[in-house]
Amino acid sequence: INPESPIELRLTDDYLVAESRSIDITNVDWPDLTGSTTQFLMDSRPSFIKTATLLNQTSLRVELTNQELIAIGCGRWSYEFRCVLANGHKITLAVGNIVIVPPFGD
Repeated sequence: INPESPIELRLTDDYLVAESRSIDITNVDWPDLTGSTTQFLMDSRPSFIKTATLLNQTSLRVELTNQELIAIGCGRWSYEFRCVLANGHKITLAVGNIVIVPPFGD
């Protein structure tokens, strides 16, 4: 994904690696993420926290199910990837917007 462009997701769909639809983000300017923990957070649901999967030193993956999207709700929301590096330092890797589109007829 490109944090400069909104991510658009359909409420009725799953976004999983099994169908090559996961949300992957890469940035070669990030510090080495080896040994870090990164969370994906949404401003619409402060209690919604998803741990991102580390793919390599500079890439992360988040999978979202249809049920998770329903819990977040339709609309335009802000997201961020918040990271605790292996050395304990906390950094925000990316912020952006996500649009969850309702099913047709709604």
